Amino acid sequence: MDSNDEDLDESSTRLQKWYSSLCFSSLTFAWLSPLLKLGKSKEQLEPEDLDNFPLPSSCEAEVVWNSFDKHWSSSKEKKSLSKCLFKAYGVDFAFAGLLKFLHDCCQFVGPFVLRALIQFLRDQHASFSYGMLLTLAVTLSQTVMTISLRHYNFKCNLTGLRMRTAIVLAIHKKSLALHMSEKQRLTSGKVVNLETVDAQRIQDLPNFVHALWFSFIQIIISLYFLWGQLGISCLGGVAVIVLSLPLNHMIAYRMGKLQKEVMTARDERVEMTNEVLKSIKGIKVQAWENSFQSRIIKLRENELQRLKKCTYLALVFDNYSSIV
Repeated sequence: MDSNDEDLDESSTRLQKWYSSLCFSSLTFAWLSPLLKLGKSKEQLEPEDLDNFPLPSSCEAEVVWNSFDKHWSSSKEKKSLSKCLFKAYGVDFAFAGLLKFLHDCCQFVGPFVLRALIQFLRDQHASFSYGMLLTLAVTLSQTVMTISLRHYNFKCNLTGLRMRTAIVLAIHKKSLALHMSEKQRLTSGKVVNLETVDAQRIQDLPNFVHALWFSFIQIIISLYFLWGQLGISCLGGVAVIVLSLPLNHMIAYRMGKLQKEVMTARDERVEMTNEVLKSIKGIKVQAWENSFQSRIIKLRENELQRLKKCTYLALVFDNYSSIV
């Protein structure tokens, strides 16, 4: 074997080791360990510390925006934000759903195998290998369930962050290209709320969208196992859930109205604050600081009152849902 073949084999071995370490790092989130160690050794992390952990190219703002703008610009019919977001970031979103499905399947392996283990312990003639196989099944199912759930949350949060980044950039670019007549109609307060509150809601969307389908799967599989253990008695819990749906709808409808009131009050407060900042020289010359300060405080108190009502109702809804 000549030197070229030896160099080729050595390069291939290094490549395999690098690929194995990369897969292990991605699977266990080991790539985050240096940052955690650095945070442990310091009282507080600084922005400069993130320079040692470069941002992946797929998460750069330019790449995220290009993925969204390509589908948004190529849409010839009536533009749909949901369709463009799904086309741009739907692969990671669908992969997250696959991970959640795998997690839910493994979640029900534990009770099933636990029942078999109890029967194994009661049977004096059962083989030792069968017991080891059941123990291995529980271990593997719990391991797969943990890893899939963590990667599901990571994929959902990453997809939501990309969606939020694309929407904030789109709103910012659109606000800069508006005509003067349109700028008078679309106030700066509304633009700020679109870039902060509404964009944040879309960032939280992937988890809620997946909940629409995996909730039904969890209910169906749970009913299957409960029916095998309790029989028709398990339908009592289903009846309670069905009867509580009208009340859930009423509470959700009220929360939606309160959210709109909060957004309206927030728009007024942000708009007033922006106007004060723009006219700060004139306000100082005329000594109107106290007058405008009282107006902003009044608007803020109005916003807080609506926000408190919405928060209290959300707490009642969460407690009611946990009881049901």
